[in-house]
Order: sequence, then C-alpha cells, then structure tokens
Amino acid sequence: MDSALALFDISYKITVQVVGPTHQEAATILTFMGEILRKMDKPEEAAGKFTEVLLVRKELYGKEHPFVISSLISVASIFTEMDLNTSAYALYEEVVSVRRRVLGDNHPDVAVTLNSMSSILEKQGRYEEAIKLSDEALEIFSSSLDDEDDGEEDLIYNQGNQNQPSTPNKNDKEKDRSKSGDCILS
Repeated sequence: MDSALALFDISYKITVQVVGPTHQEAATILTFMGEILRKMDKPEEAAGKFTEVLLVRKELYGKEHPFVISSLISVASIFTEMDLNTSAYALYEEVVSVRRRVLGDNHPDVAVTLNSMSSILEKQGRYEEAIKLSDEALEIFSSSLDDEDDGEEDLIYNQGNQNQPSTPNKNDKEKDRSKSGDCILS
C-alpha cells in the first residue's frame, strides 16, 4: 500500500501543477489517498485528506452538492473510527439536514444517516436518543418499501421476457412464471 500511496502522491502533485489544488480531479486523488491511509490504519492522516477534500468540494460546489455530502460522510466516518464521536455526530447532523432539505424527510438516504447518528449515540450511552433515531430510520425504510410502485414489477417482468408484449395481463405473468421457475414477488 505504501507504493500505491506514493504513486497517488506523485499523481496529486502533477495534478496540482496542471489544474490547481481546488480542482475536482485533485480532490478525487486526495480521496483515494485518504482511503489508502484508512486501510493502512492511519486514521489521523486519512482524516486530514478527507477534510482537505471536503474544503475543496465546498468551495467548488457549495454545501448541498452530492460530492460535498459524500465528503462530509467520509470525515464523519473516520472521526467515528477515531472515537471523535461529538465531531462525527455534528457532521452527520449537517448531512441529515441537507438530505432532508434536498431529498425530503422520507428518503432512504436520510434513514441511513439517522442510523449512523444512532450508532454514535449508542456508543455514548445515550440509548433513549439512539432508539428514537433508529425508530425514525426504520419508519422511513418501511414507508419507502410501502411506496413501491406496481409498475416496477412489470419492468422486472418485462426485462426477463423481451419477446413478450410489454403489458401482459396478470394471468399471463403467473403462467409464464410457473413455466420458467422465476420467483418475483408481487
């Protein structure tokens, strides 16, 4: 991994010379370096790279861009690994705030973030708060499953039956399924 890190370091230096340190390509290379450092069990160095990426991406894209959210999660995740739970929680609060505003309160990505926040609260012994966030996340996941559209079943069915009419009736679907052995939940 040391050799991979050294190659990324060379690549980063060349990229900075060509496009500058506040270019998305430079941020991408720093992200790779951060992940390598994480795998090498060097969380402090990884956190430095992830934080640098976060600052570059905020400058490039603003606070609500998916790249910025991804970077916030990377920093929060490494902070959690380092037991910097208060700092990690604050970053996840920022993530969930943006996700609620941009994606809506009932988006599965909001639930994923709430679960991360719940894990931190559990580590801190704040069990009632952790349960509350876990319950909210579960409710979001459940409602997103309930909102599944029946049209999705038709799409899945039709992908496996290219020669069939695009809108077969339900009886035709059942006959075809029993013949082919396909198991698709209705």
